[in-house]
Amino acid sequence: MIPDLPSVVTARLRAECAVLRDVGSAAGLDAVEDHLAAVPAAYVIPLAERPTDPPTAAQFSQLVDVAVGVVYVVSNASAYGERDISELVAVR
Repeated sequence: MIPDLPSVVTARLRAECAVLRDVGSAAGLDAVEDHLAAVPAAYVIPLAERPTDPPTAAQFSQLVDVAVGVVYVVSNASAYGERDISELVAVR
C-alpha cells in the first residue's frame, strides 16, 4: 500500500511545528486569502509520483517515488521584506 505522503507530512508539521498557526493541504491553499490572519502557515501539495520499473517481469511489488512540496505563507510586514525573511527562516 502506498502511504498518503501529503497527509503524513501535514500531520508531522502540525505535531512538530508549533509556530505554524495553520497547516493544510492543497485544497486549503486555494482559500489562503481568506485565512490571512492565520500566518505563518504551511500547505502541503503533491508534486509528482514516479513508479520505478520492477526488477523482474514476475514481481508484484513496485517502488514509487513520491514528491511533495511545502508552501509557506508569511505576513508582508515591511516594504523591503526584512521581517518576512526572518519569519520564514524561523518557520523553515
